[in-house]
Amino acid sequence: QNDKGNNFYLIKDGTCDVWVADASGERKNTRTLTAGSWCGELSLLTGKPRSASIMATSAEVTLLMYNRRKFNAELGDLMVRKRSELLPFLSSLSILSSVKDDYEMTMLADAALTQTYQPGDTIHENNKPSDNKFYIVKDGRVVTAGLTPTTYGRTQFFGQVELLQNSKNQETRRAEGQVTCVVFRKEDFMKLVPLHAFVRDAQQQQFALTAAGPGG
Repeated sequence: QNDKGNNFYLIKDGTCDVWVADASGERKNTRTLTAGSWCGELSLLTGKPRSASIMATSAEVTLLMYNRRKFNAELGDLMVRKRSELLPFLSSLSILSSVKDDYEMTMLADAALTQTYQPGDTIHENNKPSDNKFYIVKDGRVVTAGLTPTTYGRTQFFGQVELLQNSKNQETRRAEGQVTCVVFRKEDFMKLVPLHAFVRDAQQQQFALTAAGPGG
């Protein structure tokens, strides 16, 4: 942390911990990076010193390295475009309001997938196996079928009940018009999204309890 950044690293094998120091100098372990993760890009993109320290935690770590020139030529522009599109939206979400650190927010943007659905497309079918993804509506509306229909509009979300309970789909969800969702795979959802936010959100908590049924 605070060193000058010259390289971008991809973890091929092994694990590393991410440590971030606050203004007082106290360090906090914010997450673990595994094979397929990366680090070092924020300093290259912004020109600022490193925002975190990375420590190897496995007996051996194998890294693939891009120097600044190669990173900027092949990856930098793609990351900048994706982050500029997603960061303002992600920053507006109440469930992510506790994420104050720029590093953590960019990790969310990098992990996010964007999926678009056409009018009438079925996203989930009730009682079918879950696709193990968490959805946030970015544009459009998603409607549910059943006795008590629900509509998910911009910034509203679904899929967390199935992920947290390891259950089948709790309802049928379809695109009302053209819909764009920001999607997180289960492993990224569990590592990056603050799960306490769902306890704080009374509406979502009530939905989870209803979906669980008696004794759930």
